[in-house]
Amino acid sequence: MTGRDIDAESVSHAWLRVCQLMLRAREHKATHVVVRMPHPLAEDHAIRVAADAFMDAAGHDPIDEVRNTIFPSAMASDLPDPAELAAEYMEDYDLRRTLAGGQGTYFGRICAYPHPVGPPTPQLKNVAARLGKAARPGEKRWRATYQINIYAEHLDQGKTRGYFPCMAHLAFQLASEPGDTKPGRLDCVALYRNQNMTLKAYGNYLGLAELQRYLASAAGFRAGELTVIAGHAELDLKRGDADRLQQLIGDHLDIGAA
Repeated sequence: MTGRDIDAESVSHAWLRVCQLMLRAREHKATHVVVRMPHPLAEDHAIRVAADAFMDAAGHDPIDEVRNTIFPSAMASDLPDPAELAAEYMEDYDLRRTLAGGQGTYFGRICAYPHPVGPPTPQLKNVAARLGKAARPGEKRWRATYQINIYAEHLDQGKTRGYFPCMAHLAFQLASEPGDTKPGRLDCVALYRNQNMTLKAYGNYLGLAELQRYLASAAGFRAGELTVIAGHAELDLKRGDADRLQQLIGDHLDIGAA
């Protein structure tokens, strides 16, 4: 961890280290926090159990509930085809939007990006198709043409801190490792305009990592590095939260050094 850049092996260690950084920051706020995870999955079980307990004690949304707004893991496990997953998810999207407070979900924007005029763009389906084409023998593997928008200017220009969407954009890149004759690894960069590290970051990281792995698997690539950039980062701490969080960090920070 250097300055506001964090390198951590997994989503579990990344969450611990970004919380440590934010506890030390003035007013528990910082700008341009960059978290890199070379192998975001699998999670560290001990850290996950402790994180779940912390969220429960602090009255925050469960990690899986936050994760599901980005990637519905249970549904996806039965639907390996991205087009089928998007169709199934959007079939009941009005109900999902209501359950999410009426603002919608990130995965809803990933599946169907809204436009002021005309039908939504099926982003998940389109990106998966382009990745699948790139994976076929004889096709050129463009490295950086796999983009997914979340922020929609006509809907979101008046949104302030705490309002959906906090994540603005996802970019996937094909990268090479030693021995590759062509790029064979799928990396991901996520940009947040604002990110709450206590309430949301663990679930955010987990959902992004599982979405990345899903797209990589669907196309036949290896899931690679996940990088998450928070334009503005903060901790939302109630009475006693800081002490509980500091204790959790002290108990687990040496597990799986970055």
